[in-house]
Amino acid sequence: MNLNKILVFSYYHPWIAGGAHRPHQILIQDLLRGREVVFICTSTSELENAKILAKANLYKKFALFYFDSINGALEPVTACAVKIAKTYPTLEDILNNWNPTYVRSHQPLESLIPFLDIIRTNNIPFLYDQMDYWAGFAIQPWGSNKIEEQYIEYADAITTISRFLENRFSHTGKMHFIPNAINPNFLSLLRKEKQNTITDYRNEIIYIGAMWPDWFDWDLVFYMIENRPNYSFTFIGPWETSDEDDGRPVYKYVERLKNYTNARLINEVPHVELIDFLCKSNVGIIPFVVNNVTIGCSPLKVFEYLGASLKVVSTALPEIANYPAVYVSDTYDTFLKNLDFATKNLLNKNEELIVRDFCEANTWVTQVDNLDKVIINIFNQKNKG
Repeated sequence: MNLNKILVFSYYHPWIAGGAHRPHQILIQDLLRGREVVFICTSTSELENAKILAKANLYKKFALFYFDSINGALEPVTACAVKIAKTYPTLEDILNNWNPTYVRSHQPLESLIPFLDIIRTNNIPFLYDQMDYWAGFAIQPWGSNKIEEQYIEYADAITTISRFLENRFSHTGKMHFIPNAINPNFLSLLRKEKQNTITDYRNEIIYIGAMWPDWFDWDLVFYMIENRPNYSFTFIGPWETSDEDDGRPVYKYVERLKNYTNARLINEVPHVELIDFLCKSNVGIIPFVVNNVTIGCSPLKVFEYLGASLKVVSTALPEIANYPAVYVSDTYDTFLKNLDFATKNLLNKNEELIVRDFCEANTWVTQVDNLDKVIINIFNQKNKG
């Protein structure tokens, strides 16, 4: 079956750090498979950046639109979207006449609830991709907790990132477990650069990812830095947010961090630039508060740490507890002990092979293959009906 035209709903556009990495990686695989993708975002965050980033050759068949929930207008962002809007100027037109093969939503978007009825009326397969435990978020600009129940009810199938979420919603009978992964091209570049990088030290610690969410454990960060002055800590990622601002004074933590000589803070960089930092590190860390959101998460960064042959030290996140070379910690003291062990005992040859196999089994190529199977199964079920 040719899944050649896909309509995607997402709160953020694909290049937003943290909130859109999974949609972006799935989008990349769709485009590499020659598919046309119409992508509807409902947040205006960094849309100007999207116009620039979407000019790469890969995105020629990528139509990004912003949906204005106040007036219902569909505003084209990319060049491809401008072309499509000439024939299909509204979301109703796209659903009724562009004829998407299927619709995929990455969040329970309140403003797009009315269009779920059109999807059902037109008998278009609808996949809800559950990326997080949304009810646990302090701020939910995409919609209230009850909205997700409607998405689950409307969906022909649901894909989810963790066993926790799979078990939590298993009563629906429509759940499929598809965790996060690593981009195969990124993995290849990591390995190539790693071979050319000589590291004769063992105390370079790295964190990549957002630092503004309420589940980023700043207290643990300062505990590590203060108790291991002989380690060098690098934190890379955004610490400012707008749509999900919960009012915490994150800037105060950032200013405090700058006072330590064994820590450096680097704002968000293009994804490919992370390779150099990863290859010059020894251990990757995940200092997350353990709560309902993180218990159900599948941290993308763990795959990239492992792709760079780093051992990983994390708080007690159940989804990654059995991953190779990952050491989970239920207390600050245990976290520090695991950090010491990881810095002193880098991956041996056998561990490297295990980690290598794990990464190759968890690429976005594999995960989108699995997602495609879910969609094809929906078609088969509808044909039987």
